[in-house]
Amino acid sequence: MKKCDFRCGRSRRLLLTKKLLLSLSLLAMGLPMPDAAGDDFELKVAELEQQRRAAAARELVELRARRETLEARVVYAKKVVLNSFHLSEQGLIPQPSKTVKAFEKMKHVRETTAHGLLEHRDAFRGDIANGKALNFFLKECGPAAFEHSFYRKNLQEKSVSQEEQQLFREITESYKLSKQTTRHIIWTQGLVGPKLSGRLNQLPLDTRWPVILRSKAFQPQTKKIEQLRDQVVEELKLGQPVSPKTADQLLDTVHDLMEEVQTKKSDEMRRIRDKSARSHDDWLRYNEAEKHVKQMVAGAYRFVEGYELEDVILEPINLDDGITIEALIAYMQEHNLSFAKADANGHAAYNLIFDMMARYYVDLCSLEASVDQLNLMKAEEKELQQIALGERMSAFQMGQLLTSQLKSVRGTFRGSFDR
Repeated sequence: MKKCDFRCGRSRRLLLTKKLLLSLSLLAMGLPMPDAAGDDFELKVAELEQQRRAAAARELVELRARRETLEARVVYAKKVVLNSFHLSEQGLIPQPSKTVKAFEKMKHVRETTAHGLLEHRDAFRGDIANGKALNFFLKECGPAAFEHSFYRKNLQEKSVSQEEQQLFREITESYKLSKQTTRHIIWTQGLVGPKLSGRLNQLPLDTRWPVILRSKAFQPQTKKIEQLRDQVVEELKLGQPVSPKTADQLLDTVHDLMEEVQTKKSDEMRRIRDKSARSHDDWLRYNEAEKHVKQMVAGAYRFVEGYELEDVILEPINLDDGITIEALIAYMQEHNLSFAKADANGHAAYNLIFDMMARYYVDLCSLEASVDQLNLMKAEEKELQQIALGERMSAFQMGQLLTSQLKSVRGTFRGSFDR
């Protein structure tokens, strides 16, 4: 009696398990649960499996169309832009067996800086104004922008559709920075040491003097600097290097201006300490003027070393009709330019340029992520194809197999008890 009770309880448990497996499979597919009594159970499973295969075939067609579109876009992106962006992350360069700790720290700082600039930009207002934040994105995106810009100008493929060529968002592709914005860009050129400086489409050595340097006290030096700069350009236009006389005069005049500004700045600080000055405002104006002249001193040393006009004069860039952020980044990358600190009137321009550079960086990261998305779609496509052809067990088939295994176990236990 006890043996019969045990077998009956076991049978009920197996039946409940079988119902549970089918129920879970149906719930996963969002289908109604059938009556699991008798042979109707296996017939219903087979019917639902056919429906599942048909659904997988339809889903496969849709997925394949999306995958082909994405794949064409990714192939084009790899060819024209991604091969110059985050090379290490894409596995495009060999990895050393042992990484120098300093390089690991630099990578961590890069990733942390990118996150901070994108997520907490208010904490980096000073870095935007002094050009550091813009130079970060210029360094990250410069090679990719230069390669893409070159490809567009010289190697455009007619076989590639316009949809595939649209790698970035519409605002990133089409928005143009106006001339009123780009005129505020102050650039520096050079890897180490004194750096040449200036503004786009203007002669080197920025002569848009701060207001304090436009006063009568400094006019003798500022006027002479402008004249000597023009004289250097004229000598280079004649195909001659800058003469030592002109070079010495320019350097001496710039240094004289620096000494005069520093003297005025020290006098103003002395007045502040003696409480005879009206406020700190005048000292701050001299401080800004000193920064401007320091940058000019460094640029003057580079300027007078020119042998040809092209050594110190940048190739002009069309700014009248506006310029896209990619074209601006590509131009600065090609000529080894960096952003210098914005002047008092250039903060709004630098802020707008930062916004567009951040968008360009995010779009590049999105393209990079689409490569992983494509790999996932290929794996999903293969799985759907196997299910549609019956080469891979679906959830229904797995439930049926487990049910059969439970039946076999039940029979084994029943036989052992019968013996």
